[in-house]
Amino acid sequence: MINFSKQTLLVIAPHPDDEVLSCAGLIDKIKKYNGKVYVLIVTVGNLDQLGRNKSDMKIRTKEVADAMKILRVDGFEIGLVGKKYHMKLDTISQMELVNLIESKSSVSLDTVRPSIVCFPYIDSYNQDHRAVAQAAFSALRPRPKKYRHLVPMALMYEHPDMAWSMSSFKPNCIVDISDHLDIKIEALRKYKSQQHRDPHIMSAENVRRIAQIRGSEIGVSAGEAFMQMRLII
Repeated sequence: MINFSKQTLLVIAPHPDDEVLSCAGLIDKIKKYNGKVYVLIVTVGNLDQLGRNKSDMKIRTKEVADAMKILRVDGFEIGLVGKKYHMKLDTISQMELVNLIESKSSVSLDTVRPSIVCFPYIDSYNQDHRAVAQAAFSALRPRPKKYRHLVPMALMYEHPDMAWSMSSFKPNCIVDISDHLDIKIEALRKYKSQQHRDPHIMSAENVRRIAQIRGSEIGVSAGEAFMQMRLII
C-alpha cells in the first residue's frame, strides 16, 4: 500500500481542466494525507469551440486559479501561453516541452522533485496530449540519482475523451477516490466556460459515472484509473 502522506505529486496537463478530469481525486487524496501537489498546465489560448462560444484565455486562466484553490495545490504554472502554442504543441520542438517539464518552470521535475508524476495517455487523438505525453515520457527517462532526480512512480492518466482512441487504455492501477469524488466534481465546475450538459462525454455527470465504474472494478464507490509506467519500491 502507498503511504500518501509522504508523497509529492506533479500532474502534467496539456490544457486547463485536464488535471481535474483525470487526477483531481488523487490530488485531493494526497492533500488530505498532508502530501504536496503541484500542477503544470502546458498551454492555454483562445479557441473557437464546436457548438460553443470562443474559449477565452483570460477566463480560462482565472478558472485555473479557482480550481487550484479548491484542490489546495502547493503550486501551479501555465507554461506556454497564446496562439503560438495552444493546440499546436505538435509543431514545436519536443526539446522545448521536455525542458519545460524538466527544469524550465517553477513546478519542474528539478524544482519540486516529485515522488509521483501523472501525465496524459500517449495514444490520445488530441495532438497536444500526444506531444505532452511524449515529452513527459522523455523527461522521466531513468538516470543515476547523482545526475537527475529519478521519479519513483510514473503514471499515464485516463481522460474521458479516450473513449475515442486508436488503442485501448488498459489501466493497471486504480486509486480509490471514494472520499474525494465530490471535491473532483466541485473543482471541475470551476471551469464554467468548459461545462457541458449530460450526455456530453466530459459533462460532470459523465465524469462521475466514469469514476463510479472504475471504483466498481476494485469494489469501492469511486476510482481513478492509470497506466503505471514505473514503480520503484
